[in-house]
Amino acid sequence: MIDQVVLTVGGLQSPALMAGDAQSSDAVVFVHGNPGSSRDWRGLLEKVAPFSHAVAMDMPGFGKADKPADFDYTVAGYARHLGLLIDSLEIRRVHLVLHDFGGPWGLTWAADHLDRVASVTLINIGIQPGYQWH
Repeated sequence: MIDQVVLTVGGLQSPALMAGDAQSSDAVVFVHGNPGSSRDWRGLLEKVAPFSHAVAMDMPGFGKADKPADFDYTVAGYARHLGLLIDSLEIRRVHLVLHDFGGPWGLTWAADHLDRVASVTLINIGIQPGYQWH
């Protein structure tokens, strides 16, 4: 079963899909790309739920997440926001599944939190040092 929730961190609302044992401190965290959303991961959440906590959220500016004009729409800004979302769910050990723009966001967060990264799966990502939202 997949639960739909709204996470609020840093004053921003991010709808999320969650499945599996929400009490677990380990989780598979799915991060969408452009122009995606948490809904891109629904099928995989269903497959992961029997053996792990799984989470997919809408990142700011995508899906039904808030789209504030003053958000830091850079890789670093998204990495910070991803970290706030992970922390808000009390996830201590993360299996990242990253797609497209989610790749640089998740890898930037992971590079600063190596002690919390259990694994990383990259799907069709590009590395874009210095990229900024246009």
